[in-house]
Amino acid sequence: MISCRTLARLLLGYVEQELPGEYRELVEQHLASCAQCVALADSYTVVLQLVRQLQPVPVPPELLEALRIAAGLDLPFAVLHPPWPEPC
Repeated sequence: MISCRTLARLLLGYVEQELPGEYRELVEQHLASCAQCVALADSYTVVLQLVRQLQPVPVPPELLEALRIAAGLDLPFAVLHPPWPEPC
């Protein structure tokens, strides 16, 4: 059986149903015997549901530029100034 620490590393993939079958089985075996990890998995599920309800917010150009500089990247103009309209 996997440890709580290992389960925590696999939990996001489990909740998003992206884990391969053998890992999914290990997580489910652990959850069958660990109430604390069940509570953690439930909280992940709730957080993901809430995040999916959020509306996208455009990133201010100043922030994109600061991130570009901080990361040492030379992003193309189109990434910083997309051709599509800003959402209302």
